[in-house]
Amino acid sequence: MRDPRNFLKILVYYLIFQVLFWFGEWCFSKLKPFQIFQVQSIALFDFEFNDLFYRLPSDNTDVLAEKRVVLINAGQFDGGQFRAQMAALIAKLQEYKPLSIALDFKFEDTSDTHHANHALRSALRAFGGDVYIGYPSDTFFLPIKQQGSFVLPQSADQSIRYYFDFVDSVPTLALQVANQFNESPILISSERDSFPLRYQCIHSGFYNYESPSDDSLLNFPALEAKALMSDSSMRFADLIKDKVVIVGWIGRDFMNSKDFTDHFKTPTDTNHVVGRLPIMPGSVIHATAIENILSENDGRFREVHPFLTGLVHHLFLFTLLSIFILRKPPKWAKISILMILSIPYVFGLIFLMHLGWHLPAGSTLLSALVIEEVLGVVKTPAETVWLKIDKIFEKQWKKNNS
Repeated sequence: MRDPRNFLKILVYYLIFQVLFWFGEWCFSKLKPFQIFQVQSIALFDFEFNDLFYRLPSDNTDVLAEKRVVLINAGQFDGGQFRAQMAALIAKLQEYKPLSIALDFKFEDTSDTHHANHALRSALRAFGGDVYIGYPSDTFFLPIKQQGSFVLPQSADQSIRYYFDFVDSVPTLALQVANQFNESPILISSERDSFPLRYQCIHSGFYNYESPSDDSLLNFPALEAKALMSDSSMRFADLIKDKVVIVGWIGRDFMNSKDFTDHFKTPTDTNHVVGRLPIMPGSVIHATAIENILSENDGRFREVHPFLTGLVHHLFLFTLLSIFILRKPPKWAKISILMILSIPYVFGLIFLMHLGWHLPAGSTLLSALVIEEVLGVVKTPAETVWLKIDKIFEKQWKKNNS
């Protein structure tokens, strides 16, 4: 690109490409008539190239480390006696001396009897460790609860890839619980309100502690509440002592994969590139956030600065556009060039994730996929604009050399 006018020409093309691409995205997202043409966007709606990180073998030692969180499934509790049964479960957990317990349920329904309400209050007051009840609407427990929000960042049926630091100025469960393990409070940057999760588990993220499988060490141990209640020999003591226990809904039949109540889509569902199923319980996502924060040197992904993210995005697309305009390769060659440049780009992103850095790649590669087609649309208006600019430069050059 020795002629400086070539650089300016490509810049004109690129700016028009970006404006057209932005306008197209706006039309497809805001104007209903255009949404019938969004077949590709709908198919890739919940796909991000960074998710490929979870399809490769992990060398993260924290994945194999002993988990600090134990899950209890209360899905089989009787709705009519829920609070009475929860009171009995908390009293039973007290015998195992966990560090703290978190109740991932909403207690808005007051249909239980006065006796059940009193029993649950008494069990919570008697518990030796901290108790976290995470929904601000649970006014029933306000005098005694530790607040740690259980609200998850979720957008239009997409996979959970981020976790909040605060929700309505209330620290999330993970931050509150993690501070129990640290002598000094964990400092969270006020510049951000969420962080990208680094899932230290696979698929649904939990396993039945009473019948472990080959990949058990990768996931969080889970117990059925009724199994715990019937334990008279303290056989779960080593599992629960000094751990964080999250009592939540894993399933009415425990391992029933068809029960999607309080379950979410996550990138760990490697059986589906698109069209994921909500197979991970919300309690596992909270457990993952806790493990992230407590991992040595902070196991959370660090986000690449937005300026560098934008710089990489524009350099990649500008380079691609330069090749297409200056070399004018045939269509088959353009597709080959796109593949040759994209593959190392994706593996570079995955390598960064192994180093603990998260660089969002979706918009860059999706833009690259359509750049060849959009170039055909941009060519005529861009050439018109460029010819006018080129005439101005040529006129100025002749004036300076006259």
